[in-house]
Amino acid sequence: MTNELTVRVERPVIPAMSWNEEEVQKNLDELLAAYTGRVYTSESIKDAKADRAAVNKWDKQLGDALRAAKKLYTDPLEAFGQRIKAMQAQCKQVSGAIDQQVKAVEQAEREEKASSLRLVYRDCIGELEPLISFDRLLVPQWLNKTYDLAKASRELRRDVETRRKELKIIQDTCGEDAEACKLGYLRVLDLNAALAEHLRLQDNR
Repeated sequence: MTNELTVRVERPVIPAMSWNEEEVQKNLDELLAAYTGRVYTSESIKDAKADRAAVNKWDKQLGDALRAAKKLYTDPLEAFGQRIKAMQAQCKQVSGAIDQQVKAVEQAEREEKASSLRLVYRDCIGELEPLISFDRLLVPQWLNKTYDLAKASRELRRDVETRRKELKIIQDTCGEDAEACKLGYLRVLDLNAALAEHLRLQDNR
């Protein structure tokens, strides 16, 4: 099957509009001559309105002629556009069906990778498992197809050890505030915030 789709848009020689331009111009000049420079007074205002209506009528006739001429050219273009859009809809339908399968495969791969990382988590989390869930440590980027699983596993283990060390720092430095600071730490996983809370509690005392 060829991968090339060639749409050849032929370039027709569009002829100049054929119409009785000279005749129309002559008639218009003659009609307008009768009104050009005419002066109206309050007594002849009714005539002025009638004259205005007559000139506006000719203007409308010219506009109608222009719209009719445009339609001669735009109708074929409209028909062409509708056929192209119908074909595009066919492409989108097939592309959408393929896209669903691609996304399903990619999602399955992400879930498989997440499962592998969950095993790493369980291997290293130890006593912290009830305190820090896997989902809180998971970095979405790790699940990308281009992200190396071994690298993600190392980063996860390093993150777990960091959390363990930070909790020990809180235990060793926060004294009687250790439990309160641990709770605060576990809410946001931020050592600086936990130590700042310890200082605040000390100041209050």
